Amino acid sequence: SKWGMDHPLTAGKILGEFPIAGDNTLVPLSIVEEAQLRAYFPKSTDRKIIGVDVARFGIDSTVLTGLHGNKQTALKEFHKHDTIQVVGEIISMSREMQNADVIVVDETGLGGGVVDLLKDEVGKSLPENCEIRGVQFGGGVECDGPDACKHLDCQKAKYYNMKAKMFGLLQDDMKAVEGLALLNEAVYLEELPTIMFKYNTKGQMVIESKDDYKKRTGRASPDRSDSLALANFGKYDDLNYGQFPTAKLDIKKSSTHAGSRRAGRQW
Repeated sequence: SKWGMDHPLTAGKILGEFPIAGDNTLVPLSIVEEAQLRAYFPKSTDRKIIGVDVARFGIDSTVLTGLHGNKQTALKEFHKHDTIQVVGEIISMSREMQNADVIVVDETGLGGGVVDLLKDEVGKSLPENCEIRGVQFGGGVECDGPDACKHLDCQKAKYYNMKAKMFGLLQDDMKAVEGLALLNEAVYLEELPTIMFKYNTKGQMVIESKDDYKKRTGRASPDRSDSLALANFGKYDDLNYGQFPTAKLDIKKSSTHAGSRRAGRQW
């Protein structure tokens, strides 16, 4: 099987068995299938979002995911594009979407250059009210507020880093009755059910790294899922973007309604 003997698709489509999700499977195959059958009709207040996972090296892909509210509208991937080409592809997708409201980029490595160039295009090739959100996958998660860690639902207590937080949100939104409606792309059936999570000694969710994922599965990096998680994160405003203690990111934390930065648009 091209998916591997442990993949739920192998059990269901080749061995004729009911695919069983492991306890540490982030998004079971059945949930992915439901998301691809789900219909969602965007509202006028829904954000148009692009999630960007920038390739690091080798066979990894740069992937763009477009969302309009809970509806996935686009998926595009390409190889060996330089920073300027990646920015051009993002601007092109924004125009196809009739102007993105939020663009979320994993700024680890080459992604930092993409964020800088996109910010320069705001008010030029991108609309004045477009928010460019750079995210550090490995960045820490802040407490929700004073004494918040005393509560079981504190974000810092729940998630090891921003990657875990974004994938936790993705998991919740894919399982929700009126959650994400995904494109009928086979790659999600192949990729999402193979992403694993665990809990550390502090009870925080941890998502395996790209390198660990590739070693464990023998597959390429889960770039499409990373891009989807980034796009989904663009729906949320009152969350910290994550940064390393020594990093000073040029990002302003948004309020729940992010009024002035979006020319008065209410979300």
